Amino acid sequence: MSQPNAEHNSCVEEASSESVDHHHEHGKEGLKAPTPADLTVSSEWFEFILQKKGLLNHNDENHVLNVEMKPLAENRGLCAVMTRLSVTYSDPDCKLPKSFVLKSIPNTEEARAQSSTRGQFREGLFYESDLLEKLDASENHVLYAHGCEKTGEYIILMNDLKNRGERQVGWETGMNTARNAWKVAKERNSKSELFKFSDKLIEIIDKSLELASWENMQKAILEEPFTLCHGDFHASNMFVNVDTLEVSMFDWSEVGVWNPVTDLAQTLISDVKPEIVAQNSKHLVKVYYDELANCGADLTGFSFEDCWNVFCKNGPERWIWLFVVLSSMSVIPDKAIKFWHDNLLSFIESHGDYPIYNLKSIV
Repeated sequence: MSQPNAEHNSCVEEASSESVDHHHEHGKEGLKAPTPADLTVSSEWFEFILQKKGLLNHNDENHVLNVEMKPLAENRGLCAVMTRLSVTYSDPDCKLPKSFVLKSIPNTEEARAQSSTRGQFREGLFYESDLLEKLDASENHVLYAHGCEKTGEYIILMNDLKNRGERQVGWETGMNTARNAWKVAKERNSKSELFKFSDKLIEIIDKSLELASWENMQKAILEEPFTLCHGDFHASNMFVNVDTLEVSMFDWSEVGVWNPVTDLAQTLISDVKPEIVAQNSKHLVKVYYDELANCGADLTGFSFEDCWNVFCKNGPERWIWLFVVLSSMSVIPDKAIKFWHDNLLSFIESHGDYPIYNLKSIV
């Protein structure tokens, strides 16, 4: 990292001892905070900040390996330099955010003079103080800040909110759980004496897990119909009144807004013999579609063929995620895994036989 300029040093020397993370921590050069003049950010300092904020445990074996700085292309501000920081961890599957934003004053005498005159440095001082803790303000997304009235310099490290959509971290964690579980499941099945996974299904799941991303999921859900769904729609979560044949649902722990045909497909894959599904599924989906019309649903631009195509294209996605997770569990017997394996593969082959599925559900 390049050395701070003389003005920055003089400002740091006047800083309170509480801002020790802004300069040498215990005399370690690697813990020096970045300045507006720097073109790199110390991975040791960044790890220290994550630990200070409680995002990374001091005893954790996960470490910050590298921090890459790139200009923020979509920056529309006129007074500050905005940089996106891409962070690499020793544990690539960790839940920590991989992207942050660094805001700083331009490294010019003119910018420093302007900041001193206009008081732009106050933003750094504000975040550096404890004022936010005393205010009923929105969530604080600033991890580190420094401002200096004498030099006009300021620098602020923030979460990259653009790359952290609502519930994105939880979704990505769920999908990474599936990827890791699939590795375990394949290893476990290789030792099974009852049966072996179909090469075809392995290839489908491999490709689908590789394709799965927050961006692909967001794009897909904007193009598909949605409604309130049960989320874990199978026979074990249903009661049937034997006199009236009325069905009552329970266990709504996974309830949410989603594509309704995934609920329908989950039931068929979970509980119905493959040959019966293959012969009757289109009729059952038509019954469902007609009931939507009877209930007053607006089906403009959504024909039955559209509904059927969505059913075939999206039907297996939830069971793919469930299958890889359940198959990795040692408490699940091979007999049950084989049942789900055969039902899932049969559904795929009798409903479009797609080579890859856009996985969106992490139920």
